[in-house]
Amino acid sequence: MAALLRIIARHPVVSFMVLGLGAGFLTVAIPPIVHTKILPSGLPMHGFLGGVLGVGFAAFLVTAALAGRDGVVDLAHRSLRWRVPVRWYWVALFTVPVAATLISFAIYGSQALASPAEGWPRALAEVVAVLLLQLVLFQLPEEIGFTGFLQHHWQDRYHPMKLTLYVALLWALWHVPDHFGEEGWGVQQLIAAPVVFAIEFVSLFFAEPCSCGCTTARGAACCWWRSSTPASMPQSISFPTTSYLPLTWRDS
Repeated sequence: MAALLRIIARHPVVSFMVLGLGAGFLTVAIPPIVHTKILPSGLPMHGFLGGVLGVGFAAFLVTAALAGRDGVVDLAHRSLRWRVPVRWYWVALFTVPVAATLISFAIYGSQALASPAEGWPRALAEVVAVLLLQLVLFQLPEEIGFTGFLQHHWQDRYHPMKLTLYVALLWALWHVPDHFGEEGWGVQQLIAAPVVFAIEFVSLFFAEPCSCGCTTARGAACCWWRSSTPASMPQSISFPTTSYLPLTWRDS
């Protein structure tokens, strides 16, 4: 075990990505995991397991190899730190939803504010429930891995724009297994994988992709956001998680 930790410490980013991609490809290669409908609202089990067992676990393992127990405690503390100025939560929670609402209103007019068939209370409850599930099951493991470990590891080494570029490249690569989980395994899917990677990279650099192809502002802005605000993972993930609000609201 000590020898393995020394190898990981010598190649932390490579080890992180090998573990993350390994878990991602393993989960999408097991049909019962891919096809299960255990999670509500059609959320993919392979995405949840790939995040938790992949980049989430890898972040703590690589941090332990690099910084020992103190590093693991620091990562856990940053992942659960809520005590930052309230203004950052207000900005994180409302910037994207307000902007998306204004854009929707400008495009669709009064139809954007049409009352849902099941009524506003139920629609709002469904939106909040799905957002909370996305935050806890998907966004949190990803953010612990790519923000808590990778960005933190590189933050003092690279300029913010270069940091955004490198993190987006590896983050996009980590999303490639999801392509096979959603589309299946075959020659066409294999040929399409580089295109999917390129789209993911551009989306992560400039915007966060939704499963329907819609996009909301994120990418470079989020990297600046995380570098410029207090080190709080809950506050950090609230910014990108709210980017799913327009899609969730539309589906409700």
